[in-house]
Amino acid sequence: MRWHTWRCAASWAGSAAGVLVLVLVGIWVAVSWRALAHGTGERAEMSWYDPITWATFVVLVVFLAVRALIGLAALERRLAVWGLAPSDKEVLRRRVERLSRTRAEVLEAVGDERRRIERDLHDGVQQRLVALGMLLGRSGPSAPPACPAARR
Repeated sequence: MRWHTWRCAASWAGSAAGVLVLVLVGIWVAVSWRALAHGTGERAEMSWYDPITWATFVVLVVFLAVRALIGLAALERRLAVWGLAPSDKEVLRRRVERLSRTRAEVLEAVGDERRRIERDLHDGVQQRLVALGMLLGRSGPSAPPACPAARR
């Protein structure tokens, strides 16, 4: 809301600057017309410095118009930054939200990795024990050995 208020004020300032430039151009046209056509009741002669004066006035008016536009653009940018940028509270809220989201993602990734490691350990040990049992079953005699005392 505050940006719209200040934007409206800047718009009025821009309009005022535009009207000022138009008034200056109107004065210049009126003075030039009067000097050339109705100066003394009869057509006035141009002197050598009249074109220089007009050119200087044109350069001055163009310079003022350009400076006014540059100033209005800078004012518009400052108003946009001031009025549309998030407040400190909003920036902090967004940061906390982002950190919470990334923390949850990290915890989920760590949990997935832990479950994978547990599964690999469980499956690997279980397979080794079965293989060891099979190896022991094949390598041993099929009947238990007899006692040496029983052989006599």
